Amino acid sequence: MLKQLIIYGIFIAIGYYVIGAYNENKALQEYDTTMDELRQSAEKYPDVTETEAIAIEARKMASKRFSGGKGDKINAAAMFYGFKYRHVVGYAKYCRKYNLPVDNYISAFNDYYQSETASINKILNRDVRSKLDNIIDEDVMRMIKIEFRDSTSQYEITEEQICTAMNIPAQAESIIRATDFKKQLPQAYALIL
Repeated sequence: MLKQLIIYGIFIAIGYYVIGAYNENKALQEYDTTMDELRQSAEKYPDVTETEAIAIEARKMASKRFSGGKGDKINAAAMFYGFKYRHVVGYAKYCRKYNLPVDNYISAFNDYYQSETASINKILNRDVRSKLDNIIDEDVMRMIKIEFRDSTSQYEITEEQICTAMNIPAQAESIIRATDFKKQLPQAYALIL
């Protein structure tokens, strides 16, 4: 049911921020430019939902992000960090507006990605992760709103039903497997482990 809840834009864009952390102003400009390009994706792909259009465009961007340089590992870690932030912080925050917990989903996600999380925590220090939280939160929430809007329209369900489904352990595991980072961005995944 929720296979369409796949957005790459946030973790592609934060890669621009982290990789340019030594030149923060330039990195923030690149982040903003990337997010602007992703927001315009729907115009390029009028025959699919906005969620799918963003995913298509972000996959293209992701394939161009790795040059074989020393920054690739940091970039990959930033992509995973944004992915995790969306799943753990973003969905919890979004569903909280309906007073619906997604604790089972978060637990299942954290269990599924234990080694990846440990790896990126070694690559991205706490200060960088904290900065990213502040930078990406608004965009994460905007993207989740688009995801939920598209899913409610496509599947004729409510946002509350999506949140409720996410908290059912079997459904949570199904969503996590359907949106597996390794399958979505194998090149980035290989770099973080």
